[in-house]
Amino acid sequence: DHDLILFNQLKSPETSESIKTVTKDKVIENVTREVRKYTVDDHFGDDWTKSWGIYQSLRDRILIIDNRIVESPRSIYIGFKIGKSVLCGVHVHKSKLQLWLGRTKPTDLKDPEKRTVYREKSFEHYNQHITDFFLKESSDVDYAIFLIQQLYKKYF
Repeated sequence: DHDLILFNQLKSPETSESIKTVTKDKVIENVTREVRKYTVDDHFGDDWTKSWGIYQSLRDRILIIDNRIVESPRSIYIGFKIGKSVLCGVHVHKSKLQLWLGRTKPTDLKDPEKRTVYREKSFEHYNQHITDFFLKESSDVDYAIFLIQQLYKKYF
């Protein structure tokens, strides 16, 4: 009506279409060589079996919280998203995981064991408060899920 057009772009979460099939431009070809799609495996070294085991347990437990949660590997972390919002992120280290809980301070969480750590200056750097929790053993997964569920209930 009245010369207006509504356009809703539909996009699947996993696309396999290559930009090379769209154009043969040299500039586009150079950019596609630099663009990289990260995987979970990119975050783990060959002998990082301890952190890999903890991560698998954590991932399985996060994904059953809500069927809309999607694992989304990025260059420096692995995010768990609902739509475009990140529920939490994981930084992988050789023998531990660093779980970051965005949009929250430790005082916003029920943390009876006082195991969360506020990331100093996170609001200045990321424009949001970030609280970290470190998983050093598989037994830490239960406590991590306890914290993640609090964020899930608050924001989703």
